Amino acid sequence: MKKNFKKFLKFFFIINIIGISFNGVLFYFNIPNGISFFIKSNYYIQGISIIIYIAFSFWLYKIIVLNQMISEQEKIS
Repeated sequence: MKKNFKKFLKFFFIINIIGISFNGVLFYFNIPNGISFFIKSNYYIQGISIIIYIAFSFWLYKIIVLNQMISEQEKIS
């Protein structure tokens, strides 16, 4: 379990750093991006973005756990 969580954190931080850096570049060149939605005071878009972010993070964790379980089953059989 601890190994899966460390793997999840590694993927989670890598994906977030890449996403934040690309959003920063898009924001610098005035191209629509995720940062623009949070600067405006549109709370519905912010709420939906946060819910989607949490859901995708949860799915990423479940995919990593499932992948680990499948690889362990293949080692056994």
